[in-house]
Amino acid sequence: MVTLVYAGRINRYCGNTGDDIQNNEAYKVNMPNGSIFDEIDTSKEYRFDAQKREWIPQKKAEGDGGYGEYRTITLTSVWEGDGPYTQAVAITGYETSEKTRVDLIQDNDVIAQMSDDGVEKIYIANDNGSFTAYAVGGKPTTALTVMATFTEVE
Repeated sequence: MVTLVYAGRINRYCGNTGDDIQNNEAYKVNMPNGSIFDEIDTSKEYRFDAQKREWIPQKKAEGDGGYGEYRTITLTSVWEGDGPYTQAVAITGYETSEKTRVDLIQDNDVIAQMSDDGVEKIYIANDNGSFTAYAVGGKPTTALTVMATFTEVE
């Protein structure tokens, strides 16, 4: 699950194999979805999946340093359904697969528009290489251009 949370944040942590942040359940209670843990002694990167409450190892893509590639995604003002609202997402400039994870990074303009429209969160799901944006709580009334990272997960 990929989440864009109104007034949300992603934390970045660094440590060694077996550090408490990965193994202690108390740390996972309020961990923001998409938070990053860099394992210094192995050069591995993990992202936190808040729904599953676990750290997911990330596959380093060729030449990206392991942190994914950045691109913008445009979400139109046309949403379907009665909530959560959905729309198909076209991704250009990045070769996607069924293992591509898309993390959205909000800026002040996106956060303000989401607040105005009553949108609690927006996330993008990957269903075997087909990407769908979900808007929860409300739907944006204008097109949004959102920065995203693309990472191949194992």
